[in-house]
Amino acid sequence: MISPADIRKKALRQYPAFLAAVLNKTNFFPLFIKGNKGKATAPLEQLYPALRRLLENAKDQKGFGYTVQLKTVNTRHAGEISMPDEIYFEHVEDYLKFIEKEAEFLAFRTAIQQTRKRVPQLLPYLAEQASLVLKNLKIWEDVLKVLHYFQQHSKPNEYARALPIEVPSTFIENHQKLLAELLNICLPKAAIQAKETQFERRFGLKFDEPLLRIRFLDEAITTSLPKDIALPVSHWQQQNIAAEYVLLITDP
Repeated sequence: MISPADIRKKALRQYPAFLAAVLNKTNFFPLFIKGNKGKATAPLEQLYPALRRLLENAKDQKGFGYTVQLKTVNTRHAGEISMPDEIYFEHVEDYLKFIEKEAEFLAFRTAIQQTRKRVPQLLPYLAEQASLVLKNLKIWEDVLKVLHYFQQHSKPNEYARALPIEVPSTFIENHQKLLAELLNICLPKAAIQAKETQFERRFGLKFDEPLLRIRFLDEAITTSLPKDIALPVSHWQQQNIAAEYVLLITDP
């Protein structure tokens, strides 16, 4: 016969589906638990202890958790006995307290309410990726601040640390993977450089370019630049230098 521990394992496996139902605003309860409800033909010395454990941990005894609906079964060896017919969680409170997820769910619900208010475009995606919110509950409010800013200011052409967002200065740098995943969903296509993989290039931020050093060896080449200078690559792209041969040297 199914044990209280088995019921908890099965209930926990339903947690992602429960969170998706919350996001989609669909009914989830009563939640029925499938499993071995025992056989009335089993020896009584095995049947009664298992049934007692099941009922002692049910809502009727503990005040929360699963409900056991019994049915009367006639047996040859013991006459009429009561056996489990259905096991289910009737209300969300029963379910969350039983699986010890009350505090986490309250934080999750707050995060979803904030998302619905600030970046509702994410909700369909999060219905399939609720674990993404759970893993980032502590920073979710700051995540939404960044996403909302980019929605209002696409391709800001500024350094990430200089953006006027009330988050830690290195927040965007430290959470680029998560932010990129969500920005790809909530921003319009026109706000994303689809072919770029670098975060700054993809979402229109400034970044520190590598310096390219050039030394002019031919006096015949006339340029307004010094004979030995290092500039960002984009600056060199703006120069019109009539060089026929270029010698490339890299650090070992």
